[in-house]
Amino acid sequence: MGDVVQQSGDTVALGTVAVGLTSVAVELTLSNVGTATLDLTEAALLGGAQTHFFLNTATLAASLEPGESTTVDLAFDPSNG
Repeated sequence: MGDVVQQSGDTVALGTVAVGLTSVAVELTLSNVGTATLDLTEAALLGGAQTHFFLNTATLAASLEPGESTTVDLAFDPSNG
């Protein structure tokens, strides 16, 4: 298994967000730290509260060569879902 994705940092701080508002988007960097081309077909949030988050994948690259990175934006919307 040569494909490895590493997300920048272990946690993401989105601040305090009132119900009915959406947080400012935080840019996440995904890096291919493996030795083979990584094909990115989909990015998804997993877990029980994923409906309260918005993942903008418009800037997501279709593939990453070893050492390359791409970004996605994450925002929190406590009223969604």
